Amino acid sequence: MVDAENETYLFYLDAGTHLPSQLRYRERDTLTGEVIEVVWYYGNYFDVQGIQTPRQLTRVRAGRKDYEVFLTKVEYNTEIPDDLFTRDSLEARWLELSKKRKKKKDEEEEEPSPVP
Repeated sequence: MVDAENETYLFYLDAGTHLPSQLRYRERDTLTGEVIEVVWYYGNYFDVQGIQTPRQLTRVRAGRKDYEVFLTKVEYNTEIPDDLFTRDSLEARWLELSKKRKKKKDEEEEEPSPVP
């Protein structure tokens, strides 16, 4: 596949399942400026609401694995409130998460250290 910027993406399909197994493309490394190959691997598919979904996603950049995720729960077409991504909603969520992190950190600092 070639996109509007003339970038080429190669999709590989599993011969038995016809599901995507790899995605390959090139990008410029932000640190070195060098053009590198990026490969995404998709595997361990499972059925979610009738949609075959990869449970494992792995990214390899310039020959080094730098990202891997194992999905344990996936839901499609969930009800998402319209205001979820408004600035006010995101700021409120960030404030809530910050308070939780601070509380957890404070609790950890209060715990007595083990006596050797």
